[in-house]
Amino acid sequence: IRTIGVAILDFFNPTLSAFLYISILFTLSFYTVPQIKKELNYINKIDSHLAKYDEITDEDLTAQGIKNRKVLEDNLFAKLVSVQKARAKYDYDTLKALCTEKLYNLYISELEMLHETGLDYHFENYQKIESQIYSITSNEKEVTIKLAIKASCISYRLSAEKEVVDGSKDKKTMIIHELTFKKKIETNDIEENCKNCGAPTKRNVTGKCQYCNT
Repeated sequence: IRTIGVAILDFFNPTLSAFLYISILFTLSFYTVPQIKKELNYINKIDSHLAKYDEITDEDLTAQGIKNRKVLEDNLFAKLVSVQKARAKYDYDTLKALCTEKLYNLYISELEMLHETGLDYHFENYQKIESQIYSITSNEKEVTIKLAIKASCISYRLSAEKEVVDGSKDKKTMIIHELTFKKKIETNDIEENCKNCGAPTKRNVTGKCQYCNT
């Protein structure tokens, strides 16, 4: 509306129009520049947090039987999105299937509090920007993978009157997740003979013979 008004005024008084236009730009810059600085500082803080981790090498992943880093990271991110969707939909069954008991109980407490206060949690357009696996370990029972994910999404909470009380419907939020995933190893105690050295060996997560390492 201001821009249209200035454009109309330009036909009658170009000098006054130019003065008003500069005033508008100054007002907008006075508001937006601090906002931009604040957002950049927040992004830099996230990036520095992500940089503190040493990324696991491809050799380390291969030693654990993982052939494709990108596929693994995409799958783990998909699980994160599933958790967030389940939270937004109050889908307790999905949360229980995806989370540890401790994390599940934490989410249930959060959702019950939101329900009691009449708030609804929403998120949309979750996108992965960067991910980094920084730890992978295994034992006879399970494989544990730790990674950090830098992502963006639209996240907000609505009151009972459907008013936004936290977050934004239009503006994306940048966030970093530090996640731990565990997968149980399906093993059996049947001993087989190694095709290379003939030694009796049990199946394991690496797929390598314990004697000749092939």
